[in-house]
Amino acid sequence: MPDTERAAGPGRTYVVDAHHHLWDPSALRHAWLDNAELAPLRRRFDLADYRSAAARGVGGLPVGSTVLVQALASEAETRTLLEVAAKDALVGAVVGWVDLDAADVSEQLAGLRSAPGGERLRGIRHLVQDESDPDWLLRPRVLSNLRRVQEAGLAFDVLVRPQQLRSAAALAEKLPGLPLVLDHAGKPDLTGDPTSRPDKLSSWASRLHSLATHQQVTCKLSGLVTEADWTGWSLADLVPAFDVLLDAFGPSRMMFGSDWPVCELAAPWGRWAETVGDLIDALTPGEQADILGSAATALSLAVGVAACSSGGSSASGSGGASASGGGKSFTYWSMWKQGEPGQKVLAAAIKDFEKKTGDTVNVQWVGRQNMQKLTPALNTGNVPDLVDGPVSKANPTLVATSQALGLKAAWADKTADGGTVSSVIPAKYLKSIDINLPDGQPYMVPYNIQTDGVWFNAAKYPELKTNPPKTWAQFTALLAKFKSQGVAPIAADGNVPGYNAYWLELLMMRAGGPGILKKTASDKTGQAWKNPIVLKAAEQVAQMVKNGDIIKGYSASQFPYQEQQWANTRPV
Repeated sequence: MPDTERAAGPGRTYVVDAHHHLWDPSALRHAWLDNAELAPLRRRFDLADYRSAAARGVGGLPVGSTVLVQALASEAETRTLLEVAAKDALVGAVVGWVDLDAADVSEQLAGLRSAPGGERLRGIRHLVQDESDPDWLLRPRVLSNLRRVQEAGLAFDVLVRPQQLRSAAALAEKLPGLPLVLDHAGKPDLTGDPTSRPDKLSSWASRLHSLATHQQVTCKLSGLVTEADWTGWSLADLVPAFDVLLDAFGPSRMMFGSDWPVCELAAPWGRWAETVGDLIDALTPGEQADILGSAATALSLAVGVAACSSGGSSASGSGGASASGGGKSFTYWSMWKQGEPGQKVLAAAIKDFEKKTGDTVNVQWVGRQNMQKLTPALNTGNVPDLVDGPVSKANPTLVATSQALGLKAAWADKTADGGTVSSVIPAKYLKSIDINLPDGQPYMVPYNIQTDGVWFNAAKYPELKTNPPKTWAQFTALLAKFKSQGVAPIAADGNVPGYNAYWLELLMMRAGGPGILKKTASDKTGQAWKNPIVLKAAEQVAQMVKNGDIIKGYSASQFPYQEQQWANTRPV
């Protein structure tokens, strides 16, 4: 796959198409094309055709790399796709097929790896959508063979219908180290009367969110047009499904795919690309880059590390000599991207650390995909010594899989001012999070405190800059004043659904102190929710909603754009 820097960030130069097909019915029979509706697809589609169809790219950026995906339950087809990849650099990766219900999957995988183009094999797919058994993925032999796929350092493309999403989530639970890629967003039903769609989409959305809680799962933004009315769909038909995907996976776990030539049944490649451009238009440049190339590249590179690793760590976790000949060396994967405020702070700290200790930090500014990349790499031992990220992602990736080491000794280390690491972390911040392993050792060092705030336009309302509301009563009176002037008071902050929960959390903590939310949620009797502090906070939020203070369905910004602007002291 191409280098991540060129496929990501504001300076990216091309798009990665994470899902397309090629076939020649005269060479291998495609029985599924016998369906009368699929008659337009009964011909040869090759890379020359693909290049012509995708010539305009997405948003002015050309397609620089693709993922070629199987369409037949056929090892012969997979070998043909690998040969195509070996001859043309446009195909950066191949998702092939092996018989997951057979006894010789390891041998099948080895045979494909040794075939021409075998080094481009990055994943396996089975047409689970055609299986009558809703729990086909959970059959003992299939599960055992998917472990073989995981051990081979490959991903598994999940092609399922909405009713099969539950078994996909169960698969993710059973094999947390297997990278899973959901094809075509789980195929939501976007046909029929628009007024009936919310009911049809609700069960799909619920199951999708359940699957998305597993951090090794990514999702292809593909196939939506063929799940809508082929001849009469519009952008508005797709937006509800896209919003669910964005909420569930976020941009860093979504990747653009054309599903060409199947998409031609409902839209040419170019129209689908324009539609994706419209869907992601409100996102930040970095978020758009994630969907248009970064997520697919990060996944393929991570799987590539697992596939090509010899099993030895690239860093010296025990403190081996660095390449420069002095001190110790270790590898650090960071969730921050180059140029972000958090990256700049850490880069300065690392420089200072290296100067004082003589040690070398081999840092990679991976971005929000660092945990995603870590999952397949853990299977090989070719992993960083240090990684950062949200507790919500670290727990399932490292702690639940027993991959995290205790840091008791690190917490006792001396700091520059003569204290210890443990003395630097205020005790009150540890009341609300669990940072300990089962043996009681901490596995992490919290270093980033998240704060909440209400933003306003200081240029338009200068009086708020000098005299902001200081009490809840003053705040609600201000909201009422805005409404009386025909001004909508509050918009939700960003594209993360949990942000709206901050209102309740903040009001609870202001009155009950740190740890009250964790204490309340941990009470299995449910009685803690009757705490007067909790009830009052809930009543305050409910009143805001009832009063119409919060604009339903509208986001003021897309995380983390406004936060980065503020951190860089630019106007918000």
